[in-house]
Amino acid sequence: MRIIARRTLREYVEQLDGDKGQPAVKAALDAWFDEVSKANWTSSSDVKRLYATASVVSAQRIVFNIKGNDHRLVAAVDFEVSAR
Repeated sequence: MRIIARRTLREYVEQLDGDKGQPAVKAALDAWFDEVSKANWTSSSDVKRLYATASVVSAQRIVFNIKGNDHRLVAAVDFEVSAR
């Protein structure tokens, strides 16, 4: 899976600077990024196998719970492009 906006994740973590939970959020987002970058999903069912708590809100949008649902990440997913 190709992630096109890692900068958005970095900026989110940076805006938490000074928050005692920032290191845990950074670790959770880094882990999410690493897992998703390696994923070869072809459908939302594939996503749900790895992320059972993710919510499929449309054919192209998935909401991931980050750090025990303390944070939510809404992702646009194009399974046709990622399958190539």
